[in-house]
Amino acid sequence: MADYRTISSGFWKDPYTEELTPQEKLFYLYLFSCPHTNNAGILHVSLRKMAFETGINSVKPLIKKLCDDGKLVEREGYYWVVNFIKHQSSTSPKIIQSIAKALKSVPVALADMVLKRYNTLSIPYEYPINTQCIPYAERELERERELEEEKEYSSPSETPSPEPESKKSLPKSFLESEYRKEAYEFADWFEPLTVESVKCDRDAWAQEWDKLRRVDGRENVDELLRAIQWARGDPFWSTNFFSPLKLRKRNDDGVMYIDVFLQKMRKQNLSNDAGTTATKNGNIHAINNARAITMLREKLASEGASGVTGAG
Repeated sequence: MADYRTISSGFWKDPYTEELTPQEKLFYLYLFSCPHTNNAGILHVSLRKMAFETGINSVKPLIKKLCDDGKLVEREGYYWVVNFIKHQSSTSPKIIQSIAKALKSVPVALADMVLKRYNTLSIPYEYPINTQCIPYAERELERERELEEEKEYSSPSETPSPEPESKKSLPKSFLESEYRKEAYEFADWFEPLTVESVKCDRDAWAQEWDKLRRVDGRENVDELLRAIQWARGDPFWSTNFFSPLKLRKRNDDGVMYIDVFLQKMRKQNLSNDAGTTATKNGNIHAINNARAITMLREKLASEGASGVTGAG
């Protein structure tokens, strides 16, 4: 492993890094710079060792998050930091050769992924002669080619009506998710709740909701939406919560922010006398404002339909 490693300043400018909690940033940076990571961005180290070297009690939740977000891949006890090569300040011929050498000692499935992602680097890699991983890797690659062909040649009648999406590639797990349509509806629902200075990333917001539903198994949609609306109306959280990308992030205690919002909303509701004093507390004014606006619109629509006009 390299004793000295550089990381481009773009690591800190990456929108994904900016959204991480301090603990998540520490662990993510550790993966880039620890002595166990080779020049291909692959490391083979125990969870206990990771916890000891970072001082983090449990790294499992952090690994799961990075894997869910597509930033880390695990195969046979090896971990690949997907953007490792991207954030290196140099890809000189010497570095390219060292990457090829590093790939010879890792599972072929991971080597395939590295070569495919960084194919423009022309890494001179050859498969090991004696390995049982090759058939598995070949089957995986063949399956990926089949899926691509299915997408390319599927007729319009066989393809679900897609919601407007960006041109960037989206995870297959999201594209095939039963919550995909609901997720885009959530993104559209959230956009008016945030401030104008926050640019809506519809795909990213939809994927975050999809993970809440599909990965985290959150079933009470109504309560989730009310908690999010509560947070956007809370005096403190309205200035600290602007994007759905924060919902699955964890605070310093390891608690997802969506659970923080749920707990505080429930506590606030319990402190109100059956809801009668709720409007006196600014914490849920967003919900009350939304209801008031709805009632006003219904009243105006009704007056307009009946021909009622104001006095001149």
